[in-house]
Amino acid sequence: ENSYIGIIDANGDGAPAAVAKVYDLGKATFGSFVKVSPDGSFALFVDSISYEIFSINLTDYDVAEVVPSSGSFDGAFDLAFIDSQNCYFSANPAWGTTNEILHLDLSNGNIVEVASIDNTFSGPIDVDDSGNLYYVENKANYPAKPGDYTLLNFEAGKLASALNGGPVLGVEDARVIASGLDGGYDVAWH
Repeated sequence: ENSYIGIIDANGDGAPAAVAKVYDLGKATFGSFVKVSPDGSFALFVDSISYEIFSINLTDYDVAEVVPSSGSFDGAFDLAFIDSQNCYFSANPAWGTTNEILHLDLSNGNIVEVASIDNTFSGPIDVDDSGNLYYVENKANYPAKPGDYTLLNFEAGKLASALNGGPVLGVEDARVIASGLDGGYDVAWH
């Protein structure tokens, strides 16, 4: 909420819950995502103004900045957990028309580019239970036009190959799930 990270304890009694401030960033922020880890022990929050990622312990609400050991979080737009120590995030670091999908190892802060999609703005991502990644590509039109969005799927094996030194994947390495969509701000695997 503006300059701080808050926790809302919704106890289910029907009464609005108050926001409890757990960490003051000391400056205006704009969060593009808050994601809870698969084990429920922490959440990740990105400040889309400074492109810093913070980890919030959901037991004691301690907050620590996630510091990359390589690369950066510039242009971070969305994040999807693979497991509690690994995730992918979607970023457009140059504010241009190339979106990158990067792997982040939370145990050491290492960032590796696994996919690069040209002629698109930042897109949302999610990962299914098998490690396959879903990504919403758009045609980099501003304003967006009807039919500009395509839902793509990158297979887990291809992502693992790119992570382990193989070539960075492109749109030609993805399977089209749906095309001609009129919008696509977020995607969630169910």
